[in-house]
Amino acid sequence: NHFGGLEYLNKDNSFLLDYDLVVPDKGLYYGLGLWAQNKKEQIIEILRYCYDNRGTVIDKSILAHKDIVSQFSLDKTRTELNNILEKYV
Repeated sequence: NHFGGLEYLNKDNSFLLDYDLVVPDKGLYYGLGLWAQNKKEQIIEILRYCYDNRGTVIDKSILAHKDIVSQFSLDKTRTELNNILEKYV
C-alpha cells in the first residue's frame, strides 16, 4: 500500500490492480526508490469486464461511497483525533 488507497479501497468496492515493484531506469522517478508497475494485461481485462458488467461497476461504486462516508466522516475523524490527542494532553 504505497499510496494510502487501501485505507478505503478493497476487493468488494473496487477493482484492485496487481503490480510488480521495479527500479525505474529513467525518467522522473529514476534514483528515487521503487515504482509499482501495473500489469497492462490485467488493466485491459478489468476494463473489458467493467464495460461488459456495468451493473457490477455501479454496485461497487455505491458500496465504495458508503464505505468512505461511514469510515471517514468528519465526526469519526474528529473522535479518532480526540482519542489520540487525549493520550498526550
